[in-house]
Amino acid sequence: MSEAELSRTASSWRVWKTMNADVYDTAFYRFPIFRQVYQDELRFVRSRDWTDSCLIEVGSGPGEFMLSFPDVFKMMVGVDRSKRLIDYAARQAAGDPSVHLISGDAAQLRQLLEECGPAEAENLPKLVSCVMNTLGILEPDVRSSVMANMAAILRPEDSFLIAVFNREHLGAAVESFYSANPDLCGTVGDGDYDLAAGDLRVKSTGYYSHWFDEDELSNDLTAAGFGDFGIERHGVGLFAFGGRIRPLVSA
Repeated sequence: MSEAELSRTASSWRVWKTMNADVYDTAFYRFPIFRQVYQDELRFVRSRDWTDSCLIEVGSGPGEFMLSFPDVFKMMVGVDRSKRLIDYAARQAAGDPSVHLISGDAAQLRQLLEECGPAEAENLPKLVSCVMNTLGILEPDVRSSVMANMAAILRPEDSFLIAVFNREHLGAAVESFYSANPDLCGTVGDGDYDLAAGDLRVKSTGYYSHWFDEDELSNDLTAAGFGDFGIERHGVGLFAFGGRIRPLVSA
């Protein structure tokens, strides 16, 4: 990375490292357009039987997604760079022995799982997930590394679900959501977003969010080494999936 890219990555990471989990939870998971993405993520997962499987969530944050599946998976592993969010998720898990949380960089996902993951998970089929546009808050070089690590741990019997936000809806989201939530991202100015590129970068705080189009997501998945996959649009979400995950018929 160039010095400018390294600086942007560090700035964005500082924002997420210190973010208040309650602010994040209230802002994203309670706002209608994102709440619908979350509900569709749950529908994708719950459409299949995972009682023999391990859920691995990359960017598990405060645990909202992962902890929505009590008794659905044999085991669940959450990975997040933010120790603060990992600690918050641990409190929400309330000592559930099926939940394992790892504080670390998913750009070294394979190594993290080998060194810190539960040994018994190695022999279970996996559902590897990264949802709620977690990939979109990563700088491009970091994003590609995380995606490559996700693809690298997939075996033929494994599945994956990736959910990002659709660029077509970024303009409306800037107006109705980001501008209304300065506690989350800072005050959004006119020069802080590029709708054509799908980028929101708030200069005053370093907050960054990238929104994807379908071709970009498909190209990124292919470059990362994912095999057969499907992509569906649901609300402001783009969902990429493979393995046991199948197309979701909208209600």
